[in-house]
Amino acid sequence: MNCLKPVNGKSYMYTRIIGTGGVGSGIVFNLDGNHTIGRNESRSGKLMPFRDYCKIHIIMHYPSVLLGKGQNGIVSYPISNVGYDNTGNVLIQEMKDAGMDTRGISQLKDAPTLFSVCFQYPDKSGGNITTSNSACGMLSPEDIDSFFAKMPPGEPEVLIAAPEVPLEPRIRLLEHGRKRGSFNVGAVLTSEVPEFLSLDGVKLVDMLAVNIDEALAIAGLTNEGSQPEEVAYKCYHTLTKINPDIMLIVTSGAKGCHACYKGKIEHIPIIQVNVVSTAGAGDALLGGTVTGLCCGLPFIKGSSDDTFGQTPLLSAVELGTLVSNLKVTSPDTIYHELDVNMLKDFCVSRGFKLSDEFKRIFGEI
Repeated sequence: MNCLKPVNGKSYMYTRIIGTGGVGSGIVFNLDGNHTIGRNESRSGKLMPFRDYCKIHIIMHYPSVLLGKGQNGIVSYPISNVGYDNTGNVLIQEMKDAGMDTRGISQLKDAPTLFSVCFQYPDKSGGNITTSNSACGMLSPEDIDSFFAKMPPGEPEVLIAAPEVPLEPRIRLLEHGRKRGSFNVGAVLTSEVPEFLSLDGVKLVDMLAVNIDEALAIAGLTNEGSQPEEVAYKCYHTLTKINPDIMLIVTSGAKGCHACYKGKIEHIPIIQVNVVSTAGAGDALLGGTVTGLCCGLPFIKGSSDDTFGQTPLLSAVELGTLVSNLKVTSPDTIYHELDVNMLKDFCVSRGFKLSDEFKRIFGEI
């Protein structure tokens, strides 16, 4: 299988990815009307023939398919619960097909597989509503302990704590990561921010990925008059008071994302493509960024571009942006057809300049 290569030409920076978060399925509605749904409003919409997936499945799909597996590659281990039902069976098989090791996925007889209703407005923005009484909701800190009891440290690894499972097992995973010397990655929902802060989640992560609403909550801001760069700056300033070395990604939909690290804030604009669905784009960006870090790309490159690819592509966040912007051309929340050849061909077709590091991961030098 064609895969991205390590920058150093020898081995990946991280050879194991372990993550916990939601594993489930769902349906997608294209809403009639572009105005925001009101609290007591009923809204019509078209039920679309799209495939919807949940957090950790989306995030871990991309490093699983873009990086080599086995002795010379990486192994991805999702930790979650699904129901003892057909949906759970299908999802486990799809994760295996993508190259994941599913020993950390348990099937429960007394709870259904996580289900999500994704909605999209005509302007392609949107969100989702996710069940809170699913098998994922029953994941416990003890489940995390049980997994790591059978997975000794030793390999360089990335640990990812993503939403759609309770916060307690996610914090436990990050605590294991600190003890094991892992590179810890976190994501948090707006409603979870106060508890995440109180549980010292910020101290436990090396990289945090949030959208602009979640960044506003962390910074204690309202959204009135707040520009993405201002939000990213204030969120980063808040976080660095607790964890000075934290890496931060703040996504802002059509306005791109901001990446913050070591006192620098970079804006990475979107790529103009034919947008079909933005659902899953933020998770794809995180998955692509983790992929880049595994290859040995730097998190940021030290400068912002007005248009994507204005200067040679170099950073892990730029690789994540490539993955995310290709994902929005797919109606599904996971772009199953995306592979290394598609990434390379897209860069060539758009005339993006590549740094030597990017050329190495594409196997060009």
